[in-house]
Amino acid sequence: MKFSFSLLWANALLFLLFGTSFLVLPEQMALLVTESAPASPAGLTDMRATYGGLSLGIGLFLGYCAHTGAHRPGLLASLARALVCRTGTATRHLSGGGADFNDGSAAHR
Repeated sequence: MKFSFSLLWANALLFLLFGTSFLVLPEQMALLVTESAPASPAGLTDMRATYGGLSLGIGLFLGYCAHTGAHRPGLLASLARALVCRTGTATRHLSGGGADFNDGSAAHR
């Protein structure tokens, strides 16, 4: 039971950090992740909503589940997958994507 709560809190914190970062600093986060930023205010709004708002909402929900103990046995497996996916996504973004940047840009080096 303790592992499931730890996993819930870890996922909640990761989603909250990611979501808050994109809500507060969408342009800087886009530059960090893709080396480019949306060129229009509509693009920034979409980025805030998609990456910021959705991740923040998921993080708040997971934090609520961890805080109240409202979880089910199948949630543990789902959270383990979510943690693996989030870690993989972050690793892929931070490593630059290799195959996506064949033009010699900084992310390919």
